[in-house]
Amino acid sequence: MTGDEIKEARQRLGLSTAQLGIALGLGGKTANISKMIRRIESGDGFLTPAQSRLLVMFIRFGVPADMLDEDPNAAGRAHHVAPAD
Repeated sequence: MTGDEIKEARQRLGLSTAQLGIALGLGGKTANISKMIRRIESGDGFLTPAQSRLLVMFIRFGVPADMLDEDPNAAGRAHHVAPAD
């Protein structure tokens, strides 16, 4: 996926850069996660093949709410971000 496609997908899903990064498994401080996603969206970075496949799944099926939370104890929540149309 290109940076523009990643940004479009993130916006269609209604996610912040930090939320997308957390859902894709990036770790660290929220500001650093946001910075990494912005770099990827601008073409200065890239997603791994596994992260790209995960993003495609998010586009098709939505993002589980527990994947948007930095709290490792958040697993099991049933709410989802709606899939992109």
